Amino acid sequence: MKFFDLHCDTITECYNQNKSLTNNDLDISLDRGKILEKWTQVFAIWLPDTIRGNEAETYYEKVLAKYKEEIKNAENVNPVLAVEGGAVLNGKLENIEKLHNDGVKILTLTWNGENEIASGCFAEEDKGLTSFGKEAVKELTKRNIIPDVSHLAEKSFYDLCEETDFPFVASHSDAFSLNPHVRNLKDEQIKVIVERKGLIGLNFYNKFLGEGNAIEMLIKHAEHILNLGGEDVLCMGSDFDGCSIDEELKGIEKMENLYSVFNKHFGEQLTDKIFYENANAYLLNK
Repeated sequence: MKFFDLHCDTITECYNQNKSLTNNDLDISLDRGKILEKWTQVFAIWLPDTIRGNEAETYYEKVLAKYKEEIKNAENVNPVLAVEGGAVLNGKLENIEKLHNDGVKILTLTWNGENEIASGCFAEEDKGLTSFGKEAVKELTKRNIIPDVSHLAEKSFYDLCEETDFPFVASHSDAFSLNPHVRNLKDEQIKVIVERKGLIGLNFYNKFLGEGNAIEMLIKHAEHILNLGGEDVLCMGSDFDGCSIDEELKGIEKMENLYSVFNKHFGEQLTDKIFYENANAYLLNK
């Protein structure tokens, strides 16, 4: 099977725990991913809200060095680099050019709190995009660095819509209508992403999926987004190594079984779109 995963925190965990990407006990290892026929993985450098200013730039550089070293062995995966947390810019537009030169393809604008760009979904107050954030979004899209709205607060989301018509993504989010968690997307937000022909990656985190069997809940979230017109935007955004995942979904080696369940439920053509083709087609054009 082919698998395109729009978000994992594995490279950050490899750095923090001093582990190898090739062989480890994390959700993703290159060795265990060899079961996949074709595999594209977005690796996010995650910056928690406690790391800001020059420290954010320094931390990013250290994890980036780890990423570059580890992907030398990545013969069986097409790695895509992302950053989770706009604090990486340290309030400097010139750092966008640096991210571009480093090969960053996706920037999650915030984590849970507030940064120089915007307010995250757990910020004390949703202030929307800052004046710097508005300039940063324009510069990001000029450089074809994709804005990612997962973690973004609602006003900030709609401010982004005002500032750009770029088809942005929600790399790892589920549906609020099925489970009203602040990190999930409301129906109107889903419709905006569908209209813009962006991407929505299904998150495996048990708190976002809601109560019940994780695979069954994932299918329900998929059905909901599909019913809102998401056939061409729905994909996978596991959040591997970034959250608590129930055993039936936990680990890259579980994706073959997940594919089989989706195939039985949705049919091969739609399942292939969700698991690989939608994200691949989008990234090829960016």
